[in-house]
Amino acid sequence: MKIKLTICIGVWLLIHSLVFGQTNYISKDSLFRFKLSGNLEKVDEEGFHTIDTLEIIHTTSNRIIQTIKPDTKFENPNNYEAWKIIDINYDGNEDFILISGNGQYRDILYDFYIYDIKTGLFSKWESEFNDGANLINVRPSFDVVNKTITTYWHNTDTFQKTSIFKFFNGEYQLVEEYNQELDKETNGKFLITTHKKMVEGKWKLMEFEMISLQKEN
Repeated sequence: MKIKLTICIGVWLLIHSLVFGQTNYISKDSLFRFKLSGNLEKVDEEGFHTIDTLEIIHTTSNRIIQTIKPDTKFENPNNYEAWKIIDINYDGNEDFILISGNGQYRDILYDFYIYDIKTGLFSKWESEFNDGANLINVRPSFDVVNKTITTYWHNTDTFQKTSIFKFFNGEYQLVEEYNQELDKETNGKFLITTHKKMVEGKWKLMEFEMISLQKEN
């Protein structure tokens, strides 16, 4: 079965106006106020930004209940969000993601923080997909309706991968992949596109395409 599907990888624009301007955000239930500090403008000729601390403040008592110090330095040429409030694990409590730096090829990386209702604190979530070839924390795009996270990363111009993770049974699982890479055996003369999908617990090849990049005489 061959399926043609174009994935639009959109950049995250500044929804809450808090990345390069306002640094306070009140959660939807008004329980917490978040204060981000650092230098989110360019700090040197290379265009790096920094995040020093994220303070989580109880709105009623105005007491700082938690301070996160990521000590993050990153490039952000496309103005991705420095952080985002979202219920990552669908337990009804707001969690958040916080930018943690750049990958080898300037892909934006994020840390995921999950709220623990028992302790009243946020803790960093370590996923099995934070390492290796299928990264859940690279440019994550959330679809709360379908409970999926879509990520995109690339290796210069020779390889790019789009991965889709779906949340069910209390965890995220990799369910779909789109890969594009230059064929090594022909020294990059062909572009190979593959689309794989998890069907009934097994990977199924949905599409395979090999396109010549040589100009016709």
